[in-house]
Amino acid sequence: MIRIGIDFSLNSPSVCIDTSDEIKFISFFNTEGCDWNRPNPLKKFKTHNEISNIVELCPYERHKKEKDWTYAKEQSMKMFDAKMMSELIISVLDKHNVLNSDVKISLEGFAYHSAGTAFIDLILFNSFLRKDLIKRIGSENIEIIAPSTAKKLAGKGNADKEFMVNAFINNVLDDDKLINTSLHKYLVSNELDMKNIKPVDDLVDSYFIMKSQTK
Repeated sequence: MIRIGIDFSLNSPSVCIDTSDEIKFISFFNTEGCDWNRPNPLKKFKTHNEISNIVELCPYERHKKEKDWTYAKEQSMKMFDAKMMSELIISVLDKHNVLNSDVKISLEGFAYHSAGTAFIDLILFNSFLRKDLIKRIGSENIEIIAPSTAKKLAGKGNADKEFMVNAFINNVLDDDKLINTSLHKYLVSNELDMKNIKPVDDLVDSYFIMKSQTK
């Protein structure tokens, strides 16, 4: 069985694919209209450039709200972007030929104590992806895990991103396939700036979300 974990966010969704032979990582990220891979990248894209040869990077650009947008226009563009992101993720998974196999995909559920516009948008975007995944592989092949499950698997139910990254580096699950990935080797060999760690923290979360699947 192919197992896939998706750490979905509005700006930096990440995917971990565990096949019978290897583990692959894919990072989708919002360029915000910036030239992310220029010789001297913006600080927020420094890590993206450093791992561009070891992780599959899939840049995209979401619409920025314009001053003259009405409420209806804003909501329409959000749906447009949600559809775009879902189709992008599905197309990349199709490229890896993992949606036509014996596959199980896990995503995190929503933390209902969260509030605000960003949380509402997250539900909207995530729902588009769930709908498209159900259409492709059926709801029986999709598992929604509790928000704290992946963190508990890493060793701490309220773990912050630094704890999660260190758990990944230390291979707390004793995963032979993980230590053979280029991403793991990179993280072991390089000092990390935890204040500017995107997309590493999301990639790490996608791994633990994938490993949280029930058998």
